[in-house]
Amino acid sequence: MKALIKRWCHPDNRDHLFVILIAIMLAANLTVSALTMREGLPGFPGFPGWQVWRLALFTSPVVVLLAYVYRDLASVTLRVMAACWLILAAFYLVGGVWFWAMPVPSPKDILFFAGLTTGIAYFFTLFFTLLNLRV
Repeated sequence: MKALIKRWCHPDNRDHLFVILIAIMLAANLTVSALTMREGLPGFPGFPGWQVWRLALFTSPVVVLLAYVYRDLASVTLRVMAACWLILAAFYLVGGVWFWAMPVPSPKDILFFAGLTTGIAYFFTLFFTLLNLRV
């Protein structure tokens, strides 16, 4: 057991874990986006939701591969993505306490933050690739 813990505490394995977590978060973003867009967005008539979802679906493996190549920086990408979702959760928590009601997330907010966190992953991994950054 000690050897297993030592192996997982090694920096290389932690970096692989961050890449796996980025892949899981991208998959969660796609799932949440698909479930949100299934009914359509009443505020955006004619919004091409499925095209956006398909584009994200086909380009997410590229992000995961780039995150693996630059796995020493994957923790930064994951932390920024998680911070965005925590900001959304805090917004609804504060709103629920302030108005003393159970908040129901707006589909626009969910889509915006799913797109934002996916975009952050694209930006960071492409930025690391273009600048050839290494830590």
